[in-house]
Amino acid sequence: MITRWHSAGALAALALSVGASSPASAQRGWLQETEIRGQLTNVRLTGLYPSNIAWSEQINADGTTDYVEANERRPGRWTVAGELYCFVYAQPHQGGCFRIVRHSANCYELYTASIGGVAPSPPPPATAMSWNGRMWREAEPGTCEEKPIS
Repeated sequence: MITRWHSAGALAALALSVGASSPASAQRGWLQETEIRGQLTNVRLTGLYPSNIAWSEQINADGTTDYVEANERRPGRWTVAGELYCFVYAQPHQGGCFRIVRHSANCYELYTASIGGVAPSPPPPATAMSWNGRMWREAEPGTCEEKPIS
């Protein structure tokens, strides 16, 4: 399931700036470039696809990534523009772009996005469970089981 076009690729755990604003005061919305860069850079993200397949990915400030799923490892590159968080890997047709919602303090939902596409606004409700993947910063306890941010 490394093909991220149909399963939200791992990427992305966003919140080094957890102290900047508390999740309780946040609104459910698409993360923007400054939030993505501030929360998802220089971290190892761990996640699950809806099929319960686990993955992890090191997101480096220089734009490189190291994606691992089972016994497969795929180096790649990441970029962010606006609310699009994109990944590209050496294998043809590997990668994709995602929009991200912060579900709780250390849990992020990934939604597949086409480049140049228009995302619904606001994001789907937390109860919809329509995400392509969930991820969290590996160095901190995951909070995906907590009540969603409003």
